[in-house]
Amino acid sequence: MLATLEEVAGKLGVAMAQVALNWVATQPGIAAAIVGASSAGQLDSNVAALDFELPAELRARLDEASAVPPPSVYRMFTPGYQGWLVSPGVKVGDKPAGYAPAVRNWTPGGDA
Repeated sequence: MLATLEEVAGKLGVAMAQVALNWVATQPGIAAAIVGASSAGQLDSNVAALDFELPAELRARLDEASAVPPPSVYRMFTPGYQGWLVSPGVKVGDKPAGYAPAVRNWTPGGDA
């Protein structure tokens, strides 16, 4: 993410912090970006972060770089995982030789 942020800031001729603040503040659903400043100059720089618009292609690069991978079991549904799982020649679900059959504690025919 940092390399992409640096690249976008270089293309726009602004500070990386300004790009980051602009990107966060203009995300859908964000009502306010909370920032702090330790000097008047830093405050001016933070406010100037909203004086430019991120071009769509650069915004898309930032979105891609900051995407969070799906957590836990949901990563099974990503194209990478599915490509690994559903590969030609790979058998899924075969039981190892000598695997014990399932134990059934019911009587065939429904009699208890």
